[in-house]
Amino acid sequence: MWATIPDGPSLRPETHDARTRAVRERLAAEPDQPGPGPGAADPRLVDAALIEALRRYQLRHGLEADGILGRRTRTVLNEPLAHRIRQLIANLERWRWLPRSFETDHIAVNAAAATLSHAVGGAIPYSARVIVGDAKNPTPVLRAEVNSLVLNPSWYIPPSIGVNEVIPELRGNPRYLAERGIVVRELAGTDPFGLNVDWWAPGARRLARRLVQRPGEQNPLGRLKFDLPNAFAVYLHDTPAQQLFALTPRALSHGCVRVEGARDLARRVLDDERASALDSLIETGRTRRLTIDPPLPVYLVYFTAFVEAAGETNFRDDIYGRDARLIDALAHRPRP
Repeated sequence: MWATIPDGPSLRPETHDARTRAVRERLAAEPDQPGPGPGAADPRLVDAALIEALRRYQLRHGLEADGILGRRTRTVLNEPLAHRIRQLIANLERWRWLPRSFETDHIAVNAAAATLSHAVGGAIPYSARVIVGDAKNPTPVLRAEVNSLVLNPSWYIPPSIGVNEVIPELRGNPRYLAERGIVVRELAGTDPFGLNVDWWAPGARRLARRLVQRPGEQNPLGRLKFDLPNAFAVYLHDTPAQQLFALTPRALSHGCVRVEGARDLARRVLDDERASALDSLIETGRTRRLTIDPPLPVYLVYFTAFVEAAGETNFRDDIYGRDARLIDALAHRPRP
């Protein structure tokens, strides 16, 4: 067992606290252990070596690497060793489900880490942060293929979102659709924004299942959509809300994967001629489809424990609660 960190206010640089000894003892059990410094002589001192060790630990666990012992960092530090062992077992099992080798060129998204990597020739020259599905709308595990890029895409709003999220907005603001460029497909020629619809009437639910948002600055797909046909109707796409990529964690979507710097990824999967013309094609505002030939494999995976190229083990929160279910299944334990 390792040292438990007591509750208390956040430990910050240059503070002097009895809990710091417990933090040092806890980090000593990790590859992030503090190096020599004033704190080696006075274990209660928060010195530069301890802060750097804590930052390394935070990076490996998907936390904000601020070097401050806040509530979330303390919670992760206090995870029991038995829990980490179960995580490793669950993720070793997940590796058994994957191909023994991947295509030399592919895209991989780890939903648990909210990261994307693009492999080319077996190396990984490009990676990016992503936003994945929230706990109610988890990003699935699958293999699909990007067969095209859609520039300035329309968003065909899923019926569940139209009924459960858009209708309540319309009942408070009848101009909600018009303000966002959302069209009722069934009324496109007469009342495209549903201004004359009684959104409290029972028939409104049918219309709410037929909504499409036109391309533009407000479109949640941004300016790019990576089409990868699959049974779950999920895909990779751009987003106008770039500020959200600074958050941790990033489980915020309805299941699709929003890619930070989507244009950079698009240029990497296109040939040189179309990659150099990408910005100008987007700026026309016209919807256009660019074929990817041959299609590029995409793996959406879920690893809460994994080893990076440098050999360091990383852990992430089990945002979808899948680890416990998998461990129970491996142990043949029934679940309610």
